Amino acid sequence: MEKIQISGTRKFALTVIGVIMILLSFIAYYNGVRFFGISGILWFSYTTLFLVGLGILTRSSYLIASQLNIIIIPYIVWNIDFFYVLLTGNSLLGITDYFFLPRESLAQLISLQHIFIIPIAFLALYFIKFKRKDFWKLSVIQITVFYFLIRILAAE
Repeated sequence: MEKIQISGTRKFALTVIGVIMILLSFIAYYNGVRFFGISGILWFSYTTLFLVGLGILTRSSYLIASQLNIIIIPYIVWNIDFFYVLLTGNSLLGITDYFFLPRESLAQLISLQHIFIIPIAFLALYFIKFKRKDFWKLSVIQITVFYFLIRILAAE
């Protein structure tokens, strides 16, 4: 397999971004468990934040692309709703109304990841380059595992 060379500055930038995303995911997991119990760790948003960060750190286009498969449509809808509310002050779909209610700054910071994760993931893929085209398989496996974990935890 061909090794993709990334310049020193880009490599450093990708490493910093990956570390920041992983740290932010740990904060998100903590916040999720604090407010929602153990089921708070099963939110796709938090797991995606962690796995995209890990994919950037390990230069795994497979991992990054698999996460984009899962989040791209819901996050685009989230962003449309968010920016509509931000610009008009009116609710569009109601998906992001929670963001505009008084709540902890930490929760607000965590929610902002919906805005930047897709551009960062695509930028990382641009620099890392695709090495495999079957990343959809990991997406299907992850969604299936999460489905059963959520069903099991929700039954308790």
